[in-house]
Parts: sequence; C-alpha cells; structure tokens
Amino acid sequence: KHSWGGDENTRFYMQTVFPWLFTIDPEGWGGGAKFIQTFENIKGDVDTSFFDELSDYTKRGGTKFGHLQPKKGFRHGNLLEDEFIFVPLQIPHDLVIKYHSQVSCEEFVRALCEWADQKGNPQVVFKGHPINVNSMSPLINIIRQHNNAIYLTDCHIHEMMDKAKATYVINSGTGQEAMLLDKTVVAFGRCEYLKAVIAGNIENLDEAWKLVKNTDQREQQETYRHWYGWYSKNVFDSR
Repeated sequence: KHSWGGDENTRFYMQTVFPWLFTIDPEGWGGGAKFIQTFENIKGDVDTSFFDELSDYTKRGGTKFGHLQPKKGFRHGNLLEDEFIFVPLQIPHDLVIKYHSQVSCEEFVRALCEWADQKGNPQVVFKGHPINVNSMSPLINIIRQHNNAIYLTDCHIHEMMDKAKATYVINSGTGQEAMLLDKTVVAFGRCEYLKAVIAGNIENLDEAWKLVKNTDQREQQETYRHWYGWYSKNVFDSR
C-alpha cells in the first residue's frame, strides 16, 4: 500500500511458496503484510492437520520450483564438512529483497563468507536459485574469494536442509519448507514466518550461531506447528 496506494477497500494478494495458497491483505504481502503482526506463540493444544498436510507434501518432494530441482541422491559428501550451514540463495533483484529486507543478497553472502572463514566457525554451503542462474554471478564471485564457503547447484534443496545444522535465509519461502522438515531456520529479513524462527542480525552472526546450537528441538517443533495452525487461517486456498 505504501508503494501503490489504495483505500479501505483495496486488497493485495500474493501467491505463497505453496502455489495453491494466497495471502490477501489490506497493506501488502510477505514481510509487508498486516496479518503477520497477529501471530502469538501461545502454548497449548493446536490443530496440526495443516502442518501435517504441507509437511507430507514437502517430504514427497513438493517445492515451488520442483521442476528445476535435480533428482534426490546426495552427491557432495566429499565437499562438505561434518557441520555446515545451508543457504538457498535468493535472486538479488527480487521484489521480496527490495521491499522486505534491509540487507542485500551481496551483503548477506559476503558477511556469511567472512564469518565462515573465522577459526572455529562452520562451513557455509550456498545453492544457486534455479529460476535465474545468471543472476547468481556476483554472488558466486564473492563466494570464490573465501576458503570455508562453497557454491553448489546439483543438489536437492530438501536433502541439503536435512543434512545441515541450520538453514539461513534472508526471507525466502524456502524457510517455510525447512520448518516443515523440522529444521532450524534463521531469517535476516522480514517475512511471514519471522516470529516462528530465529531472527538473525547480519552484524552479529556469532549470536545467530549460538542460538542455533542452543535450540530446543521440542520447543521448535511446537512453535512450527502452532505457526502453521495460525497461518492456515490467514491464507486463501484456491483449490
């Protein structure tokens, strides 16, 4: 709304990472939507049917750009350290970066690479965005200047999430997919699910890593299911 205007009757809709689900909001979409402020992580019984449905979809290989994902079958064990962070890259000029992130993709990649090179820190594994491989060039150039970071394309995003200690994103919808696999997620930009994951500060990556290592897995699982129960009431199912 702050960009395009509109009155009290205006609504903004956007497809989510799940192609049949859409958000409809009076202020915007993604990290700029009004509804995301209403999530409260209140403990108690929650209907997990929505989480279970989407988790099953994800575990069966469902992903927004599934047709561009390589077949499953782990190929890079010889390149990966025992402990690593997985980073599915976003397209640098994507509107979700322009409107909902204070950090650019280049700044994000550079900070993670420099941090990874510091003694005692884990390896960082980046995967190029399959929809626009050419836009990854400036990010690849940064990654290649560092010793403890690698760039891959021939790997399935869900297999990498499963093997990684955590998945780091700016505000990608793939963070929501990692939640459905019960994996620890750190988000550095504004997004619908920010209140359900670790909110990262690019200026303090040590703190983000500390929070990852100290994550209570049971509490994380409860939070994810609670968030998806809430999310189910804030999306339109086009089916």
